[in-house]
Amino acid sequence: MGHTNPNKTPASAGAPGMLTNAQTAARLGVSVKYLNNMRYSGRGPAFIRLSRRCVVYDAGVVNAWIEANTVRTAA
Repeated sequence: MGHTNPNKTPASAGAPGMLTNAQTAARLGVSVKYLNNMRYSGRGPAFIRLSRRCVVYDAGVVNAWIEANTVRTAA
């Protein structure tokens, strides 16, 4: 059995509300490599590990993470 590429779309990523690694990176406006670094260091949004090399993100969790990390200034 071969290794899976975490940047490819897993079959379960078609589930409603699930985002692939690449889709999440695009939503955050960062590269896939940067998103991977965020995940490894524990700085990014929570993720779902489908296998050792395959993760997906819940769109609601990603949106909540964006909101929680939005800095609002008094202009």
